[in-house]
Amino acid sequence: MGLLRRAFIFTVILLLVVVAGLSMALYIIQQRHGQIITEESYAVQRLEITDRAALILAVQREAVAATLLEPVDHQTFAQQTAAFQAAMKTPLLVSTPQGGQQQHSILVGQEKFSRRALHLPPHPLSAQVQALRAQGEMVFTALINFRARHAINLATLRTSEGEQRWLSFLMIIVTTGVIVILAISGFIMLDRLGRRQSEATALRATDKLRREFVAFAAHELRNPTSAIKTGVSLLREPDVDPDIRLQVVESITRSTDALERLISNLLAMGRSEEGRLQLHRVAISISSFFDNLLAELSIYHPEIEKRVQRQLPDALVDADPEYLQLVIANIVDNAVKYSPPSSPITVTGEIKERMLAVHLHNLGPGIPPEELPRIFEMYETTGTAPYSLRRGVGLGLYMARLLIEAQDGTIWAESRPNEGATFSFTLPLAQIPPNETAAMSDVTE
Repeated sequence: MGLLRRAFIFTVILLLVVVAGLSMALYIIQQRHGQIITEESYAVQRLEITDRAALILAVQREAVAATLLEPVDHQTFAQQTAAFQAAMKTPLLVSTPQGGQQQHSILVGQEKFSRRALHLPPHPLSAQVQALRAQGEMVFTALINFRARHAINLATLRTSEGEQRWLSFLMIIVTTGVIVILAISGFIMLDRLGRRQSEATALRATDKLRREFVAFAAHELRNPTSAIKTGVSLLREPDVDPDIRLQVVESITRSTDALERLISNLLAMGRSEEGRLQLHRVAISISSFFDNLLAELSIYHPEIEKRVQRQLPDALVDADPEYLQLVIANIVDNAVKYSPPSSPITVTGEIKERMLAVHLHNLGPGIPPEELPRIFEMYETTGTAPYSLRRGVGLGLYMARLLIEAQDGTIWAESRPNEGATFSFTLPLAQIPPNETAAMSDVTE
């Protein structure tokens, strides 16, 4: 992992150095390209000026040649000369000392040519005209040579543009690669940071839950153990009234049952979370199973058999009797704690698609909508039970979910404010012919 990290860092640094180098090279080429464009724009302006001067000089030469037939128009010729002089005296034309000398020579030659032309007689001799035309030809030749110094170098411009395009394309590719790598590395770092934060949050939450569980479990264990200890002390008294002695025995029994259920929940939870939960599934008559279980729970919850109103089908489910008993006991215990005393607890069942669905409805205050999705999570409770002195540790419904799901079933809850709550679970039907179920219909453990 360390080698990969070093290789990644080296690659990123190398790419950044390449990008920096390409950026510098591109900057230099852009500067040079800008200079070339500036020079070429000046060259274009110089060409325009020299072309205009050459045109004026050509017109004047033709005017001199025409003097054999008609005199020179002195005013027009003087204006042309002024225009030529003004154009050729432009400082833009002087780029080197040698160019300045050529410019001066052209101006002087054109001025002499113009002066001689303006002094021609009305009917000059052919020799005079030829000599003056030869002088104008010399000035024109010098002007053409001067113009050639300012020609546009398109090859240099194209080369500079090609270098700039190539470097820009290369830089785009490398920069894109760097951005992609940095983006990927950023996502990886954010993912790792998120996972570490999640782990830290989970650890804090786990530590909080551990401390809460220790406090809750200590409270849950203290009550029955204190009741057992107090009951045993009373039973040691020789003159205890028989009715009181019977009540003490029942209290000890209930406390022992509470301890046994808590221990069973803890053991089952540990086995389920570690993957060591071993199921011994048999065909169970759900109706008979409920009757036998309620008879056992009557020791812990007096009058429970009268409160639970059952309408269950005569169906066999494929389940582990020990863990099914724990599931139903936890749900019934929850219903007793959260519903008014003597209020009915309705149990109904229905068969759907080879599954038996069992619904247990109580008339308690209901479950707040925001808490409903979490009631089957570990250590989740809906607050203090209004009809019980015992505060749960949030394991009963959590264990019910684990045990039902381990037996290929599902469990859920439905509730409306002030209309009680309904806890439902499903279990697969047993795949046993009816004529082979008689001996198994009363299995409870």
